[in-house]
Amino acid sequence: PDVHRLIFSHLDGHSLGRAARVCRSWNELSSKTPQLWRSLCNRHGWDTKMNTPPAGCDWKWLYCCRSRVFRKGESRNGLGYSKRNDQYEMFGEWRNDQLDGVGVVMDDNG
Repeated sequence: PDVHRLIFSHLDGHSLGRAARVCRSWNELSSKTPQLWRSLCNRHGWDTKMNTPPAGCDWKWLYCCRSRVFRKGESRNGLGYSKRNDQYEMFGEWRNDQLDGVGVVMDDNG
């Protein structure tokens, strides 16, 4: 597993997600190694302004939300990220353009 963890640490998010679907042991490794997903967030320069993900979430969830940006006028459904007026960010689970389920709203102060 240490060799796999080292290799996985060099993958981008899409490739890591695909590797997790190869077999059960790779899925467990990617799921139970939160530093893989946290380092992906850091590689993208995403300042999450928090040391841990929101309650009930993990770094993989946070990465998946932040990697899908909803454009202005686009219907927001599923996991994703939206920024309003350069003042605050909203990311999480969306349904019919509303945060639904787990979501995070952060202003410039964190």
